[in-house]
Amino acid sequence: MAKGNPLNNIRIGTKIYGGFATVLLVLAAIAGFSIYMNLTSKDNFTEYRSAARLTNEAGRVQANMLSARLAFQKYQREQSAETSRELNERLDVVMASINEMGKMTDDSAINTMISGFAGNVEEYRQGFGSVSDLQAKRNEIVGGSLDVIGPKMQQDLSDLAARLDAEARDNEALVTMRVSSAIANMRLSANRYLLSNDEQAYIEATGFVDKASGLIDEARTGIADAGLRSVFETAAADVATYRQGLNDVFETIVARNRIITGTLDVAGPQLSSEVEALKRQLMDTQQTLGPSIQASMENGVVISTAFAIGGFVLALAAAILIACGIMIYGMIPLSAIIARNQHFSVLMLSILAVIATKLLVDGTGAHFSNGLLIFI
Repeated sequence: MAKGNPLNNIRIGTKIYGGFATVLLVLAAIAGFSIYMNLTSKDNFTEYRSAARLTNEAGRVQANMLSARLAFQKYQREQSAETSRELNERLDVVMASINEMGKMTDDSAINTMISGFAGNVEEYRQGFGSVSDLQAKRNEIVGGSLDVIGPKMQQDLSDLAARLDAEARDNEALVTMRVSSAIANMRLSANRYLLSNDEQAYIEATGFVDKASGLIDEARTGIADAGLRSVFETAAADVATYRQGLNDVFETIVARNRIITGTLDVAGPQLSSEVEALKRQLMDTQQTLGPSIQASMENGVVISTAFAIGGFVLALAAAILIACGIMIYGMIPLSAIIARNQHFSVLMLSILAVIATKLLVDGTGAHFSNGLLIFI
C-alpha cells in the first residue's frame, strides 16, 4: 500500500460500512422529507375538503330557505294546509343541513355562525306558527261571525221591505230599504278590507258600519209599530256584533302583519345573508389552499427527485471509491471478500433492495428508466 494515500489509514471494513451509512443517510433524508411533505399536504387537503363540503351544505341551506320563503308567500295567498306543510318540510331540511354543517368542522368561529343559522330558522318557524294561529283566528271570526250576521241582516231586511211594500206601507218600506241598502254597502266595504287588509279600507268599512247603525237608530225612533221596531232593534244589535267582529279582525291582522314584517321578513333574509358571508369565507379558504396544495406537491416531487438523484450519484461514487480502495490499495479481490464473508454479501443485496424499493414506493422511480432501476 502507498504510504501517502489517506485511505491507507482506514480499514477496509470501515470504508465499506461508511459508504453504506452514507447511502442510508441519504435515503433517510428522502424518507423524512417525503413524510413531512405528505403530512403537510394531508392537513391542507383535509382543510380544503372540509371547506368544500361546508360550502356545498351552505348552498343547500340557502336553496331550501328560499323555498321556504316562497312557500310562505304562497301561504299568504292561499292559507292552505298543504302550503303550510310544504313550508315546514323545507325548514326541516334547512335544519338538517345546518346540523350536518356543525359536524363537518371544529372551527369555533364557524360553529358560532352555524349556531346563529339554527337560531334564525327556529325564529322563522315560530314566527310562521304565530302567523298561522292568527290567520286561523281571523278566518274563524270572518266565517263564524261576519259571513253569518251580514247576509242574514241583509236578507231579513230585504224580505221585510218587500212585505211592507206589498202591504202598501210605503214610508216604512222606504226606511227599511234604506237600512237594507246601508247594510249591503257595509258588507261590501268590509269585504274589500278583508281582501286587501289595508288600513284605509278598514277605516272606510267602519264608516259604512256607523252609517248603517245611524240609519237603524233613526228607524227605531221614527216607527211606531212595536213589531217593526223590534226588528230594527235586533238589526242594531247585529250591526254592533258585526262592528266588534270587524274590529277583532283588524287587530288580528295588525298583529299578524307585525310578525311578518318584524320576524319573517327579517329572519329569512338575515339567514341568507349570513350563509352567503360564510360561503364567501369558505371560498376564499379554498382559493388559498388550492394553489398551496398544488405548489407543495410539485415542490415535493422536485425535491424528492433531486434527493434521489443525489443519493444515487453519491452511492455510485461511494461504490467506485470503495472498489478502488479495495482493488487498487488493498489488493484484495472483491469476489474473495464476498466468498469468505456471507454476511457482507447479504448486506450488500439488502441495501440495494432497500434503495430500489424506496425509489419505487415513493414514486420517485417513475423519473428513471426501467433499465437504470434494473442496473441499480
